[in-house]
Amino acid sequence: MAPTEQRRKSVYLANPYGFSAQQRELLLPPLIEAVAALGLDVW
Repeated sequence: MAPTEQRRKSVYLANPYGFSAQQRELLLPPLIEAVAALGLDVW
């Protein structure tokens, strides 16, 4: 990696019970967008 190049931080979204279909469709997309807008990679 070049000295001026920075790696983006990443965040892993997890739920110990798994995400329901409703959460995957309604909750996660806006949450992922908001976190990505902060400059983070979302896993």
